[in-house]
Amino acid sequence: MAIEINVLKIDYLQILFSDLNEQYLTQPIEEDLMLYDGDLQVENFRMNYQNSYEENDWASFKLKITYQELLNKFIMIAQHLNFHKAPKIKVICKLKPHQKAIISCLASVSCSNPDHPAANNLAINILNPAFNKFPINAIYSHSLISLLY
Repeated sequence: MAIEINVLKIDYLQILFSDLNEQYLTQPIEEDLMLYDGDLQVENFRMNYQNSYEENDWASFKLKITYQELLNKFIMIAQHLNFHKAPKIKVICKLKPHQKAIISCLASVSCSNPDHPAANNLAINILNPAFNKFPINAIYSHSLISLLY
């Protein structure tokens, strides 16, 4: 019998697709993806190397969108991402853990079949930049880089 522990309860997660650099897009994306507690499921939750149980000490998790209408919206957004340019596109997010302050993080969006983004070949991993050192590059708009530091 497996026991499930919900270490990170999320009030909302906003993935800021509208601020992606145009070189990672096939068409402009005008709106962001906003997910609330009942719209998503946290899978493959990883803590940092210290195995701390503080909510700020998480390293990454896989995001599963459970609300069909928002999943369809994500698929439509993914059709405008240029996965041929970059197999994993990193997007800045705003994460609001339950009863905690809003934090900035990264969403790594990937597609195993870049010619046909669909629910079964898209993946979203949420990464905590405090424990996943990524270089700041042209993926982000200049206005959002300050959110990470």
